[in-house]
Amino acid sequence: MAHSLIKAGADLNDHVPCDIDDCIHSSLECYSVLEYYSVLDLAILIETTEFVDVMLHTDAKKTRYSLDLAIKATTEKEDATSLCGLDADPRDANHFHLQSKRALILAAVRLGATSELDSLIKSMKGSGYLLDDCSGLTSAIEDCCRNGHYKSLKHLLEAGIIAKLDAAVFGHSVPLIIRHNQEKMLDLVLKNGADVNARDRGSWPTRPHPHPILLAIEKGNLELVRKLLRAGANVASTRTCKLTLCSWRAAPENMLVAAIATNKLPLIEEILQGCVDINGFGRPDNEYSYSVSLECLCCTPITVAIKKRNWELVDRLYRDDANINDAGRDPEIVRYLTPLSTAMHEKHYRLVKFLINAGATVNDRMALETAVDHEDLLELFIAELGTSKPLNKKCNALHFALLKAIRQNSIPKVKLILDSQLVDLSAL
Repeated sequence: MAHSLIKAGADLNDHVPCDIDDCIHSSLECYSVLEYYSVLDLAILIETTEFVDVMLHTDAKKTRYSLDLAIKATTEKEDATSLCGLDADPRDANHFHLQSKRALILAAVRLGATSELDSLIKSMKGSGYLLDDCSGLTSAIEDCCRNGHYKSLKHLLEAGIIAKLDAAVFGHSVPLIIRHNQEKMLDLVLKNGADVNARDRGSWPTRPHPHPILLAIEKGNLELVRKLLRAGANVASTRTCKLTLCSWRAAPENMLVAAIATNKLPLIEEILQGCVDINGFGRPDNEYSYSVSLECLCCTPITVAIKKRNWELVDRLYRDDANINDAGRDPEIVRYLTPLSTAMHEKHYRLVKFLINAGATVNDRMALETAVDHEDLLELFIAELGTSKPLNKKCNALHFALLKAIRQNSIPKVKLILDSQLVDLSAL
């Protein structure tokens, strides 16, 4: 189809004008935003050499991004010194001459070609801050960090061709280094101004755009966590859990929840030393060992400690005033892990009784459904429900326990629940 359009005389330089107020929408200036690719750029992006050749021979204009895009599409097997295949546009020779110089440097950085990078920098001595306002610099550094090209990045940063090294230059380098296990790069980028709290651009299995220290915690890497903390990593919780809105994209983060989930005591202790929220919500795992289906995967540190059967930590968190009832959430209808329901699932019945006596909410769907399998505990729950604040007989967690008892055909437990007069059969 593209060949047919070209033969029919289609304008290869037609484009949608950008939305920049002071842009005159000329063939070159209008591509200052990457959303507005030229047809040549699109051909480069889809890595179709045939189309690129056809368009170059039919006067398709090169934009300021054409060379950078060509380099990004080049595999690591290419020689960095042979990547300047797009000649300068005679209508803007100075601009493309600068872009050609920049593109070769960025190619060498991306590919880790340290000797070629050194030769290029020496040949351009006296050119000043060659990479000032270079649109491709950040992505080149990110690629370099992702692939662990330490020597190339160090040479680039020490060459004096970047006027100002700051967080913006390094973009998302820190999370990329952690995600791709390139820790040797971390000291280098942090020393030169990278943002230790810059979130990952991509998505981790259980949440979008995770915080760098959260990635390090989930990897169980204590030394890496310590390094990030020394560099100023933020361990405060992010986002709260709202059951009606809680989803993968709105998942809260709690560094202590993540640390407890690793079950590594030194790591847990390290996070506890920070200003961490012991009542914040987080998502410790993508999978739970319980057979019941959860409608929300968020839980608090003390809940995860119970799940991991770390009783010493449970006791410590309780003494430090960890909530045994999740603030702002109602376990009456929705299935999610509370300290009480988790203790029930872990069959730690002494802890269950302790939590109930300490004021844990017994109008808890998951806990009551589990209690159906233990008649003495079911009696305890019902007794507590009967003495708690006025209960809505048409809508409370005991209805779900009754339905489970009916499905199990457990007549004694059905009778026990009905005799409590805490459920309204018309509501079933």
